[in-house]
Amino acid sequence: MFKFYRNLNAQKTSNNKWSLYTNGSALEHAICIYSTNVTIKQPSGKAFINCLSGGNRSVFAWFKSDNVITNKLPPLPKNAIRINFNPKKGDKFFHNNGVQINFLKQVWLTNKGECFGIE
Repeated sequence: MFKFYRNLNAQKTSNNKWSLYTNGSALEHAICIYSTNVTIKQPSGKAFINCLSGGNRSVFAWFKSDNVITNKLPPLPKNAIRINFNPKKGDKFFHNNGVQINFLKQVWLTNKGECFGIE
């Protein structure tokens, strides 16, 4: 099982926008990630509340999957939707135009920190 999330603490000059844990350990950083059958762990807890109120960022939301490819993205299909989550702008969950997303059949996490998916 892989757990991965946006690396908000990456240096601005770093290309490693994503952090990845394999089986609960061994942190790896990636430029981009492609994955299938992805479950989204929605934000919660004290770290999330702290972030919403303008405090330090921490890991409080992530993606989980058994199938991950790092640093190489297949082409993005036209039916992929943009997935948004920015607690600094008041987002309280991963969404597309305000509709909460909890599972994606496919996900593309880009080198610019963007997320696209197919439900």
